[in-house]
Amino acid sequence: MVLIADAAQNAMATDYRSITEGVVLCGTLIGWNYFLDWLAYRSPFVQRLLEPAPLPVIRDGKFIRRNMRQEFITEDELRGQLREKGVESIDNAELVCIESDGGISVRLRG
Repeated sequence: MVLIADAAQNAMATDYRSITEGVVLCGTLIGWNYFLDWLAYRSPFVQRLLEPAPLPVIRDGKFIRRNMRQEFITEDELRGQLREKGVESIDNAELVCIESDGGISVRLRG
């Protein structure tokens, strides 16, 4: 969305010679997005490349520091995200993962 907004803004701000150039750029971005989504849907290999699997950062109430380092997330940041989800203590969490879209999913014990 940011790329399309930037391309449209440049077209309207006369950075291009005509608005057609901006429309072509926006259309190209939308086309590539559609094509890559379609390809990921059809090919498990491409899907793994474009959309990584969820990465566990807490398992059985214990931090997985190696995965936290990989995602550059601190313990305080993770605890803050858990509080926003209504989890007061990591001891209550069976599994916490960082999803491919950057969100956090929580599975509580029980």
